[in-house]
Parts: sequence; structure tokens; C-alpha cells
Amino acid sequence: MGSGPDVVSVSSTTLWVAAKANNGNAVVRVQNGATFGGWQNLGGTITTAPVLLHEVGTPRIWLFARGTSGGVTYRVRAASGVWGPWQSIGGQLTSAPDALLSVNGTIRVHGRGLNGDLWVRALDLSTGVWAPWERTGFAVNSDPGG
Repeated sequence: MGSGPDVVSVSSTTLWVAAKANNGNAVVRVQNGATFGGWQNLGGTITTAPVLLHEVGTPRIWLFARGTSGGVTYRVRAASGVWGPWQSIGGQLTSAPDALLSVNGTIRVHGRGLNGDLWVRALDLSTGVWAPWERTGFAVNSDPGG
């Protein structure tokens, strides 16, 4: 693999694993119970390890990574089990992004910007609207995700 894995638990018996393949594509696999399925190639060209996020209360899985332009790209696995297309939320990161789901129903994507500060962009899940990137003012010396 081209990166270390990220793992998200969807239930007590289901885990999703994502990584960057050696060719730069995002790949995922699922473990149901004790059995792992094969790797599924999600395509795209990512430059960092991906990060997974499970939208609690739904079957949706989000995958975020830095794309070749330095901005954040993502795909969402819908309730139907189909991965949606790659989408960009822009930005200019020098790190892999990290993502978290807030209790208020907001996904927050974080990353180190070109100036070394931590930047964040938030998605309000109730409206589907992304807020602009915001500079936090905190200097970051390593990837926010680890």
C-alpha cells in the first residue's frame, strides 16, 4: 500500500478500512464479522492517506484525502451501498486531512495549510452547505490526523 490504513467502525461487527494504493488510488475494504472482503478501487488520485468517517445514525461512509491540487477531495458511500463521485472542497493543505462528526450534525474537515496553521471547513448535514475554509490561528507541526 502507498499509505497506512484508516479504519472506521460502522457497527459491532462491521469495519471499513481505507488506504492509498501504490498507484495513488483510494482503496477500501469491509470486514463483516471475521471475514474481510477484497479491496475495492475507488479511483481518483490522492496524495495522502485517506481518512474515513461514519455518519452516525446512517449507513453513510465518507472518505476524505488530499488531491493532486493540494485541496481536499471526498467520496460518500450512500445508503444504497454505491459510492458517489469524487467531489472537491478546495483548500490548500500540506498535510493529510482529518474529519470528525460533531454532535450537532456537522462534519468538520481539518488540515495544515500552506502557512502552517490549522484550517477547518464545516458541512452542515441538515442543509448540505459547506461553510468557507477558516483559519484557526493554531500552528501545526505535523499532520492533524496523526
